[in-house]
Amino acid sequence: MKTTKSSVDPKEQLVSLAGLEQSNKQLREKMNNTGEKRSPPSDDEDITVYDMENDCGQQTTPQGKKKPKTNNDIFFFNKKHSYNQRVVQNQSLKVNDEQPGHFNISNQALNYAVDNSFIPIKIECSPPLENREGAKKFVIRLFKYIENDFRKKCPGNQQPLGFHHWWIASSGKILYGVINDIELYMYLCDLQHYPAQIDDIKLTPDPPKRLPPQHTVVIKFVQNEIQKNDIEDELKNKYPSVFAIEDMMGTMRSNSRHIRVELYQQDDYNKIINDGKIGIQGQIFEVEEYLAPPKILICTRCNIPGHMKKTCQSAIEVCRRCGQDRNDGKNHKECFLKCLHCGGQHLAT
Repeated sequence: MKTTKSSVDPKEQLVSLAGLEQSNKQLREKMNNTGEKRSPPSDDEDITVYDMENDCGQQTTPQGKKKPKTNNDIFFFNKKHSYNQRVVQNQSLKVNDEQPGHFNISNQALNYAVDNSFIPIKIECSPPLENREGAKKFVIRLFKYIENDFRKKCPGNQQPLGFHHWWIASSGKILYGVINDIELYMYLCDLQHYPAQIDDIKLTPDPPKRLPPQHTVVIKFVQNEIQKNDIEDELKNKYPSVFAIEDMMGTMRSNSRHIRVELYQQDDYNKIINDGKIGIQGQIFEVEEYLAPPKILICTRCNIPGHMKKTCQSAIEVCRRCGQDRNDGKNHKECFLKCLHCGGQHLAT
């Protein structure tokens, strides 16, 4: 009895299989080598992780049988090439369940991470402002009072003066104002720029305790034996606009630490940054600009980072203390502490 040869040469199948394995290997090496060098996503893209589950993601043996699918090959897609947005959303939830610590990062989370909005200006009023109409007149007269002096000190700034938005406390004793203009914000951080009173209302400004990163420098590797008070006295003699000096706790070492310095005047800040070095007690130290740490957007419904509550797809509200359903009828103010991320005895953060 004669046997017929297969129409497909097994050698060709082996060559094809070897080529497929080589391509997968090169792709994984490229992803590992790229690491942090990948260009950041644009504003209209969300990076998502998608684990291939189609037949094309499985390898075949020379006999034509499919090998068991493994979970080793992970590919990256973005919405510009949108494979299927519904699949991506469902898959992001699956990745969160199967691979703890891997989250789908939304555009809202990226914007929130780099948002450095200024702390609201706070002004205490005595007697209290009775209504919004009275508060409106108060705000208008405040900016009319400071306009001439502000234009002299910031001649290049011809923007209209005012808060981006403002509101008053329910008691009427405190007025809050948000400012987006860095020059106007820095001007109002100085108590000397406020009038003692407007009409019959006395002002008690409560300026922010910290200045924005645009006015902050870092002095690196200052020896621990050099006291902070000595540094402050010496720097204030050189730069009268020094607002605050403090040790950066996360940089403390056995023999040195970094010093954070905040300055009112932009000219002093620019001079220090351009020099790149500063002298303290006869020693030269390196100086760099201060970069504010990114903020993490955490959903208040499921306590998972990367998205907001209104886009959350969790079926339940998760308790920050125990990680269980917050609306199950139990007292979740006294439930046991167990972080849903790491299992530690602390609130989920």
